[in-house]
Amino acid sequence: YQFSKDNGANWEPSSPQAGGSYTFTNLTEDTTYNIKVKAIDNAGNETITANATSQKTESSGISAGDIISGNGSILGSEVKGYECINALAVNKWVIFYADENNIYLIADDYIPYEYIPAGSGGTKLERSTFYYRAIYFDHISRDYNGSSDITDEKIKALNNDYFSKGYKSSESTMCAVAYMLDVNVWRGYAGDKAEYAIGGPTIELLFNSYNKKYGTNYKSQATSNLGYKVSVNNGSSWVIDTNSIFNIEDLTYVITTSNNATAMVLASPSAENYQNALLAVNNGRKYSNWW
Repeated sequence: YQFSKDNGANWEPSSPQAGGSYTFTNLTEDTTYNIKVKAIDNAGNETITANATSQKTESSGISAGDIISGNGSILGSEVKGYECINALAVNKWVIFYADENNIYLIADDYIPYEYIPAGSGGTKLERSTFYYRAIYFDHISRDYNGSSDITDEKIKALNNDYFSKGYKSSESTMCAVAYMLDVNVWRGYAGDKAEYAIGGPTIELLFNSYNKKYGTNYKSQATSNLGYKVSVNNGSSWVIDTNSIFNIEDLTYVITTSNNATAMVLASPSAENYQNALLAVNNGRKYSNWW
């Protein structure tokens, strides 16, 4: 027997072997090869499989450790081969951040309204009449009680500074945060390779990601039951709103296309007001906004 990995253009081994099994070497990862087999009898007659069998090599992939030890340039890179139930709602997934235990992905664009899940009690978020992918959270408190709904330790760790200090709230903002962190309602975005999905990054995840990529010293701090203040100088001063802190050319953090939402809602409450959550907006600003 002889074997070909390029649809019969080349055959190996150079001399026919007795067995019908063969292992190809020097293959390229994430590449499709078209395999054919040639059988040769004692008289030298050859029989070649009519149709090639396509086989794709696996990618070696990347680990959380690779992202942590790297310089941040991998953040924002497209992820191949990840699909979820609501695949039609997401154009592609990109790498957002990694810690010692997880790699976090984010969709490259806002999710269309028709794919935004209702809350745990069936309440649907209100749709903006001005922006195609903008929503309002006014009524979501009907379905949630606030921070008491967030019980999973791995989910609480995404707002670690808030929960580690023992803060708690039943105000409308925390009801919205509980919705954003409700892995049950967002499960349509957790493919078979993901442990869970949430509605958006927390302020801690956002700043960790951005600092990793750009070497900035942005920091968030929970200062009361209300929520977080932020700093662009590693905690030397704390504010609620910050202008133009994100690179508006980097679509991992700021989406500036027209006919879209005005901001990415973060799954963290603002320290400004019990009705305010944190947003990352399309002019590169981080600020709080009324629901």
